[in-house]
Amino acid sequence: MKLQATILAVGEASKVPFKAFNPVEIFQKVRNEHGIMNDLPVRTATKNFNYAKGTPKANTSPEKALMFCKEHTGATDATISLLGEGGQGVVYNCSSASMNFEAAEKLYRYPSTLDTERMRIVDQAMSDSGNGPIYYGTIEEAFPPAYVNFYELLYGDTIDKIESIRPSDIDVYRAAAKKFASMHIITEEDCPRPITNCYNTWPWNTRAIQSHYDSSPKEAHEWVDDRIAANPVHGPFLNITSGDGLIDFMYDVMWGTMSPTVWSHNDAHDGNVFIRDAGQDASMEERLMLIDYDNSEFGTRAWDLAYYVIRFYEKFNTDIYEDFLNAYLREYNRIGVRQFSYEELEQEMTCVWPYLFMEQSVFYKTIGVDADFCNFMFDVMQEMLLKYADGTASCPWTGRYPGFPKCNPPA
Repeated sequence: MKLQATILAVGEASKVPFKAFNPVEIFQKVRNEHGIMNDLPVRTATKNFNYAKGTPKANTSPEKALMFCKEHTGATDATISLLGEGGQGVVYNCSSASMNFEAAEKLYRYPSTLDTERMRIVDQAMSDSGNGPIYYGTIEEAFPPAYVNFYELLYGDTIDKIESIRPSDIDVYRAAAKKFASMHIITEEDCPRPITNCYNTWPWNTRAIQSHYDSSPKEAHEWVDDRIAANPVHGPFLNITSGDGLIDFMYDVMWGTMSPTVWSHNDAHDGNVFIRDAGQDASMEERLMLIDYDNSEFGTRAWDLAYYVIRFYEKFNTDIYEDFLNAYLREYNRIGVRQFSYEELEQEMTCVWPYLFMEQSVFYKTIGVDADFCNFMFDVMQEMLLKYADGTASCPWTGRYPGFPKCNPPA
């Protein structure tokens, strides 16, 4: 293990105090340098990778959905109507008047690519803990392949489709902070999943930095090498002159952070934050729900929070950032296993921010998002690295907080 090899020797780590930085100041500085006054460059992907290519495709037709709806409800008067569809599957409204029942019925397009055991465990755990929609059950068939889930039917929409609500609205991000805290106290007993974030390359909230990076295409690696070659990082505490050096540093900080391993959503973008329709007296806390736990696993807490925070693109300022972290801490310290200070959480975030921006910029580059946005994200990361280089930021290895699950690589 090469902890802190890029910054300082392991034996020296305990002598170096924690030093945090304000990501908002860096974000705004780079934004100004790019001449971005209002909205960020458009994020438009041009590539659609079909990881299921060559695998059997399930029948997701209305006729098949009706058959499954009748099987699930046992009602002859069951009906279905289309709710929506995407690359992963098709969702119908399955209802029965005689049973006084309605549910969202999701038919997956490529069942053979799914870890169905994992999906059942996670769906049930999120339902039982109140962190996700109520899970009503699954129908699975081997041949022809079929995997169908039934969930509580939610009335409302996701934030990306609601013009009047933004992730940076105070009632929204405070409600989201509470949801993260509730999710982050889920234990291995609540959700019996193996803890693999120190050696599995997926999901992206991983400490297996090298293998995760290696899974991206050659073109993305060349882009990283070119960006670093054009703007190497130099300073008394850090020097990065190549893509390999960058990955070494990311490995160091992701292993160096004390941020605990918790049950993480890992994909809390605008399209996975659902706002229920409700009466005028309903609070945002009652209406907001995180959905789509397909990428959730045990992972680094600060990464999960940072991934949500960068959705504040349009309105990212210090007051919002600090208020979000404080809202999270108020709830977590009320229900969690340990009390954390703002300074401790801020340090967790400082250790994770560079990797988050690097990983996301490489991901966006891989799927063909416009170059201006990829360059902007990468430049934010490089500006953060300069804080490490001049010694105004650090992530010294001091161990892990006790009382949290640990990941041990397989022998």
